[in-house]
Amino acid sequence: MFGGPRPIQWIARYPFRKSDPSKPWVKDVRPVRVARSALAPDVPHTDLYLTGWHGLFVDGVLIPVGSLINGTTIKLDDARELSELEFFNIKLETHDVIYAEGAPVETLLEVDERAVNFSEYLRKYGAPRTNTKGHLL
Repeated sequence: MFGGPRPIQWIARYPFRKSDPSKPWVKDVRPVRVARSALAPDVPHTDLYLTGWHGLFVDGVLIPVGSLINGTTIKLDDARELSELEFFNIKLETHDVIYAEGAPVETLLEVDERAVNFSEYLRKYGAPRTNTKGHLL
């Protein structure tokens, strides 16, 4: 949205698996479902599933989708029928906004060691930089 077209630098993967399929997912892992047309007509153009901390770009501001839960068009999904979940986060050279299912969402802000494929990033780019607060970039 802001930097123009750029290549994807890395795609972080975060898989989760229930140790006991009969138990519900813990709240922090459950996806937030943004229903088709929840943000505007045909935006997103199909249901979009995000982690609660993932930012949506609404009215010029990045807002964690978990803060937008309204119980109808944006709600915490129980994912009851699934025993595995996997989230993906796209990293560009700089933090930006891209479109997922037609909805404006943020790209990966900080490289995260919790990504199952973090070693792939480490081999290709070296250790991530940290900002002045010690957070990985």
